[in-house]
Amino acid sequence: GMAIMAGPILQLVFHSTTAESTLSILGYAIVFVSLVSLTNAILQATGHAVTPVVHMVAGGIVKIIVNYYLVGHPSINIAGAPIGTILCYFVILVLNLVSIKKIMHIKYNFVSLVLKPLIAVIAMAAVVLAVYNLASALGNTLATIAAIGCGGICYFAVLFIVGAISESDVKMLPKSQTLLPILKKYKLIKE
Repeated sequence: GMAIMAGPILQLVFHSTTAESTLSILGYAIVFVSLVSLTNAILQATGHAVTPVVHMVAGGIVKIIVNYYLVGHPSINIAGAPIGTILCYFVILVLNLVSIKKIMHIKYNFVSLVLKPLIAVIAMAAVVLAVYNLASALGNTLATIAAIGCGGICYFAVLFIVGAISESDVKMLPKSQTLLPILKKYKLIKE
């Protein structure tokens, strides 16, 4: 969402879109940063607190190397910094996932881990663009807020539709006792 709506969000918050391309690239890093935070916590909770630090150093080295070459390249320039950030966190995430797999002896399910969330993201992106374009006559502020709101609703709706959210996921939420019967009634969660 941030990658797609970088210009309208910057216009809404700062009344300027000069950093649109940089923010758009950084929008993709949000996925990796979020997953790195989660996988770091898993590693720390399993008694491997040093492992994420080592992985972050490796990611930092990747970022320094990528920044050095890309930022110094005249045609890429400052856009190289967010690319370096994406690659940094991607490396950390991959290393964390490999470590978690070794430590916890688990198998990753590609469909659940990647494909279902990707379907939700693609649907959300389509809705965000469509709503923003349809509502743009109302002005950037209302169009941006409407697009973000509809995109968020679409993302979660598609997660339920493709079965990416299970009953155990819902039970971790506050007020899950109220929410579970409704979701089960409409067959929106898998057992």
